[in-house]
Amino acid sequence: MNKIYDGVIEDACLVSFTDAPEHHKNLRLLCGTVVEDKLQRFRSGDAFRSSPVLEVDGDNVRTANSLYQVKGPLDHIELPWSHFEAVLRLMHPREIKDFVDEGITEILIQAETKKE
Repeated sequence: MNKIYDGVIEDACLVSFTDAPEHHKNLRLLCGTVVEDKLQRFRSGDAFRSSPVLEVDGDNVRTANSLYQVKGPLDHIELPWSHFEAVLRLMHPREIKDFVDEGITEILIQAETKKE
């Protein structure tokens, strides 16, 4: 795998979904915290969720759009498809898994509204 990284991610999780619809059966997402983004799309410390993961090779993760280096361990977490929206909203997968382990089957995400 090419070693020119677009970014570095820590506190990283590779997320898959146990009961995803057929067209998303193999979907995996990289989530974590941005350490560095050479393309300047994210700031250091930002919560992060990738485009679909295509390949994992040690601490290298290639997505549909970029190549990331994972700093520290890469946890693998499976979540129910019903929690996909929470992942999209940048809720950390470990927090979501804690809810799942407690038997919570739905997480409601309140949309932010802008005040003028």
